[in-house]
Amino acid sequence: MSIGGLAVIASYVRQFGRFQRNARLYLISNALSGVTTGIFLILYNLYLVSLGYGPDFIGVVYFVAAIGAGIAIFPAGLCVDRYSGKAILIWSSVLIGVAGVGQILFRQPASLLVSGFIAGVGGAFQLVVNAPFLVRNSAPEERPHLFSVNIVLGLATTVVGKVLGGALPLWFRASVL
Repeated sequence: MSIGGLAVIASYVRQFGRFQRNARLYLISNALSGVTTGIFLILYNLYLVSLGYGPDFIGVVYFVAAIGAGIAIFPAGLCVDRYSGKAILIWSSVLIGVAGVGQILFRQPASLLVSGFIAGVGGAFQLVVNAPFLVRNSAPEERPHLFSVNIVLGLATTVVGKVLGGALPLWFRASVL
């Protein structure tokens, strides 16, 4: 990496410390969620395959989640106008957690599809609240950095989570044998 690249990264690290507390906590939460999501996506696919489902059903599960998100987008927008961003983030996280438990505990196709749909609904609320929450918890001059860091953290930590999710089964296998 060039010296200029390191200077840009150092600038963003300094800027992170200047963000409002809620914005910093949100970024940390997004980073942790990205890692968790990446791990879950890989392991969930492997789990579905181990249950005997093929790529066609796995695709349907993700399609149903997208349908849930698409249906919930408009009500989520109305809720963002009416309720606090914190409350929406908390309750959508609870909803995603409940759906995740369902995705792990249930083995029947209908149950897996319902829990995927519910996860999509929760994901829609988190996507919709993202920008308004960041705007409410930042000053205009820091928003370009805040939004940039948010996007980079989301993408990078999901990739890290997917790498970890791919390595975990190998690590577990090696530790058992």
